[in-house]
Amino acid sequence: MALPTKAASGRQRTASADRKLPARPSHVTPTSKSERILACREWAHRAPALGKFSDKHLRFLAKDFFTAGWTIRDLITALDSLPDGRAHGQIVDGQWVPYSGADGISAARLGHWVNWRLNAWRDNGTVVESPTQTRIRRAVAAKNQRQAQQPARDEERQRNPTEMATPEGQSAKQACLDQFRANSVRNRNLRRRR
Repeated sequence: MALPTKAASGRQRTASADRKLPARPSHVTPTSKSERILACREWAHRAPALGKFSDKHLRFLAKDFFTAGWTIRDLITALDSLPDGRAHGQIVDGQWVPYSGADGISAARLGHWVNWRLNAWRDNGTVVESPTQTRIRRAVAAKNQRQAQQPARDEERQRNPTEMATPEGQSAKQACLDQFRANSVRNRNLRRRR
């Protein structure tokens, strides 16, 4: 009978072997049928009220959204908020009151509740841009705008040393340096008074 080696028996395990890993990353759009079922299982794990549904039923509810490129994170956001960023809710006495929702809804009506929440993210039956897609589109637009403005910034950078070489530029530079010195002397005197 072989005895375990000292290295194998002396080391403690740092992580449980029976830990539960997510079925699917929540930031990836599922493409195949089996990936969508795994994604819906993860969606139900992250939104416990959805645990009453089968994976296939959730896949049916989210089918159009997955086709439009939505992720699990987007679906969770859609259940929690409206496209304008407000939390789902209702108007009570003229005031918008956020309402989380699924707590008191029976299992028989829960599918309608999910559809009602997701339908806020449709425009005439067509699924609108997901929150992730909106963020990506805005980031690309900002990057393109920065790239479009880059030539003007480069030109300014090249023009600045040329302007500073003129006598007017040198006098402006000297005036700026004098102002810095005056401010530093003033600040030094204020610190001494304290």
